Amino acid sequence: MWRELVRVYAIRAREFSDTAARLGKQARIGPEFLELLDEVKQRHVLCDAAGDELDRYIEQMGPAAKSKKA
Repeated sequence: MWRELVRVYAIRAREFSDTAARLGKQARIGPEFLELLDEVKQRHVLCDAAGDELDRYIEQMGPAAKSKKA
């Protein structure tokens, strides 16, 4: 379960990062920029949700999970 949560979080973080990088390459504010901006915001929400799910899993595992190395 832990590995799957980490995998999903990593994928979501990469998708967010890649989309934000594409946004940064836009030369001006126009329709493409605004579409990318919306996509960045959506991917940010998905990344945060995956991170929250991972945090909940870690909290459920208790203090012992925080002190062990993978």
